Amino acid sequence: MKKPLKPKNIKRIILLAVNLISILVISLMTVTKFNAKINIESFEFYFLVQGVFTVITLVIYYFSIIADAFDRSYRDFEDEDKWDDRDKK
Repeated sequence: MKKPLKPKNIKRIILLAVNLISILVISLMTVTKFNAKINIESFEFYFLVQGVFTVITLVIYYFSIIADAFDRSYRDFEDEDKWDDRDKK
């Protein structure tokens, strides 16, 4: 029986899928904008758009990791309060 995927692994898979789809979409945009001509302008456009998209997705990915860490620490803090309340009773 397989183990269920951890949320962190699921986020990595989603990030990879989004970037692969973006490569296809941005490649299609480049081909349609430059009429399938291979020249330096098309490469500049492609790498500029792909680079910006990749940086933005990575920033969002790391923000989600930071948010999960804050959420986990907040839940741990609440659990400690519950244990403290039980100890007082």
